[in-house]
Amino acid sequence: MDAEWIAFSAGLKPAIRRTVDPAELPRVEAQLRSGGAVVLRARETARLGAREQAVLYVARSAEHAEALREAEEGVLPGRGSAADAPERHRAIGRLLGFPSCCVEAFLVRLHRGVDRLEADGPGGLAEDYVAARCAWVPAADARVNPLLMPVRAQLISFYPCRYDCAEAVGLAEAVRALIAARQPKTAASLMGLLSRPVAVAPDGARSLLELDDARAEVLRAAAPRRSDGASDPRDAALAERLVGARVGADGEVTAATLTAAPKVWCVDFGGVSLQARFS
Repeated sequence: MDAEWIAFSAGLKPAIRRTVDPAELPRVEAQLRSGGAVVLRARETARLGAREQAVLYVARSAEHAEALREAEEGVLPGRGSAADAPERHRAIGRLLGFPSCCVEAFLVRLHRGVDRLEADGPGGLAEDYVAARCAWVPAADARVNPLLMPVRAQLISFYPCRYDCAEAVGLAEAVRALIAARQPKTAASLMGLLSRPVAVAPDGARSLLELDDARAEVLRAAAPRRSDGASDPRDAALAERLVGARVGADGEVTAATLTAAPKVWCVDFGGVSLQARFS
C-alpha cells in the first residue's frame, strides 16, 4: 500500500519525490507514468550511504516537476551543498507540500549538522535518530510517525517538527481518512502498526516495542518487517537487547545491555488511545 501515491492521486499532495535503485528505474518510471503523472529524473544520482540512487520527481505538470528538479540540483544527498541550500530546501518543501514549520526545523538541523544533537556535540549519529530526539513529545501522534518509512509504513514523507505538530497531523489525517474510505482494513492495519512505541538507536536501528501499563518497561520488542517478511539485521539485534529495559519520562531507554552514549530513545506513539485519536 503506497500512501504517498494515494495522496498524490487524490490531490492531497502536489508532487512526490522517489529514490529508486538504478536497475529498477525503467519499471518504476513506467508505473508512475501509467497513473497519469509527469515524471522527471534528476540529472545526477543521490548517494545514500554506500548506495547510488536515482531520484524521480513526480507531479501533475512538467513545470512543477522541473521546478522540483531545479530546486534539488546542488543539494542532492551525497553531492555537496550549494551556497543557497536553505532556499533550495525551502522550495523543495513547498513544492512537495510539506508544512513550513517542519521544513524550518529541518533547516535548523541542517545548519548544525543533521548527524549531531548539538552544534558542538559529537557527529556521526543517524539522521532519523537526531530528528526523533528533536521532535519528541510525551504523547506522540501515530499519524505523523516517520520511523517506519524503511518498511513503507507511513502517512507522511517528511520529518515533523514535533510529533504533535498540528499542521503535520492535519495532512496525515487527510491521508488516513482517504485510505480508510477506500480500504478500511488496510487503514486499520497501518494505524495499528504506526501506533506502536518505537525505540531508535544512535546508529538508526529501531525496534517496535510493547510497554507495560505504566509505559515504563519494555515487555516485548521486535524488528519492523518489510513486505517480504525480512528485517534489517541491525533492527533485530537492537530488539534482542531491549526486553526488560526501562523507558524514562523523557523517552530515554536504559538497560544493562545498553551502555553506549548517546542513549537509545523511545517515541511512544501508542500512549494515547486509538479511539480518542482516530474516531
